[in-house]
Amino acid sequence: MKWARISNGKVVELTADNPAGKYHRSIIWIECGEGTEIGYAYTDNGFSAPDQSVSMGALLSYAASRRYRAETGGCVWNGWVQATDDRGQAKCMAELQAINEGLRADGDGWKFAHGFEALTNTEMRDLVVAVRAHVAACYEGEGIIRAEIEAGTLTTLDDVENWPNWPGVAA
Repeated sequence: MKWARISNGKVVELTADNPAGKYHRSIIWIECGEGTEIGYAYTDNGFSAPDQSVSMGALLSYAASRRYRAETGGCVWNGWVQATDDRGQAKCMAELQAINEGLRADGDGWKFAHGFEALTNTEMRDLVVAVRAHVAACYEGEGIIRAEIEAGTLTTLDDVENWPNWPGVAA
C-alpha cells in the first residue's frame, strides 16, 4: 500500500510509509493504489490519470514540425546520404542550373555525408529528382497526417511522431 500527498487536487508526493501522525494535520495524505503516480488528479471520486489530450491545433503544429525534421534530415540516394536541409536543396538546384547552362563538367565531384563521389550529369539530375521527391513525400506525409488528425484517427503527439511512413534518414 502507498499514500499520496495531495496539494491543489493533485498528487505531489508518494510514500510507502504510512504518514499518519508524522506531518502537520494541514498536509493531506490519502491512501492510494499502486498505480497512482505523481501528477494524478484527486477528487472525492478518487484518483485519475492526468488528461493526456492535446488540442487539434497543437497536433497540427507538431505535424508541421515533424515534417520539417523529416524533410531536412536527409535522404538516401544510391546508398549515400544526401543533405536535404535548405542549403542541401539549394546546392542541388544550383548544380541542376549549372548542368542546364553547360557549366558543370560531367563527372564533377559531389559531397555526400560520407565524402566526395564523382557524378555524371545524368546522375546529378537523378539525385536532384530524388531530393525533390523526398521533400514532396514529406509534405505529402504531413497532408495525410493533417487529414487523420482532423478525422480524429491520430490523437496524440506519439501518433504523429511514430507515424510509420515518414520518409528519410531522420524518420
